[in-house]
Amino acid sequence: MTTDNIRKNFPLLQQMDTIYLDNAATAQRPSCVLVAVQEFYEQKNANPLRGFYPLSLEATESYQEARKTVQEFIHAEEPEEIIFTRNTTESLNLVAYSYGLNFLKEGDEIAVTIMEHHSNLLPWQMVSRMTGAKLHYLECTSEGELTDEELDTIAEVAISILRSILSHFDAANSPIDEYEGDEGELILDVTAPDLAVLIGRHGRTLDALQVMFSLLVSRKLGFRYPVVVDVEGYKSRRQDKVASMAQSAAERAIRTHKSVSLPPMNAYERRLVHIALRGNDAVDTHSEGSDPDRHVVIVAR
Repeated sequence: MTTDNIRKNFPLLQQMDTIYLDNAATAQRPSCVLVAVQEFYEQKNANPLRGFYPLSLEATESYQEARKTVQEFIHAEEPEEIIFTRNTTESLNLVAYSYGLNFLKEGDEIAVTIMEHHSNLLPWQMVSRMTGAKLHYLECTSEGELTDEELDTIAEVAISILRSILSHFDAANSPIDEYEGDEGELILDVTAPDLAVLIGRHGRTLDALQVMFSLLVSRKLGFRYPVVVDVEGYKSRRQDKVASMAQSAAERAIRTHKSVSLPPMNAYERRLVHIALRGNDAVDTHSEGSDPDRHVVIVAR
């Protein structure tokens, strides 16, 4: 796909020789979106989710289908996880006031980078004043990346908390290797043979460890940062195995034109399946069932 092919989808860009960069404020609409909006107003315009007359029910169906489309596109677990707001500013305010005012307190720290737009700065300043939490500004390099000093501080806190948890498994002094994951997360890989055996037998043990670890790290830092705990590379090995399973299932779904259900998996493994097939335009994935039997279904398009 070339730049010219992309520009052809946007009527406004076809009318002028312009390179448009202000998408964070207002994004241009491609033709398919303009057509869909016009069709809605011409054929289905009514109040969704409120009325019980035919036109309102049709508008509601279209509204919920849009939610499901977004869910599948970003590989969310459920359509209900998708919350439509008017813009990013409203979304950030919603997070700041719903989460911040209910969970932050005096002594906590709110970390924002000095690169932030006002929409991700002013709400946290207000939350800081209302809760007594300290607002901490993270410095960055000229390339817009967090400094090594900031990342080192986060790593030191995370490792200290992890060693405290490992002490309950008689593994407090186990070697911990730290490295950056594919999505920019900090991964702490523990070398602990006895714990590795336990996790190999009961994979959900690592999920529980991650939940406890993430909660304690976020409380200590006062903000959430993507830090992942692993034991002797279990997650990386599991990732390769799950990705291979997902690809095989996708090939079977395409070949047979039938949906393929994978075995029950935990949330981490289901996410691996969605990620593994994200670039496969020939299949769609979604999750069905409830824990502990929740599983991923792969359907050929």
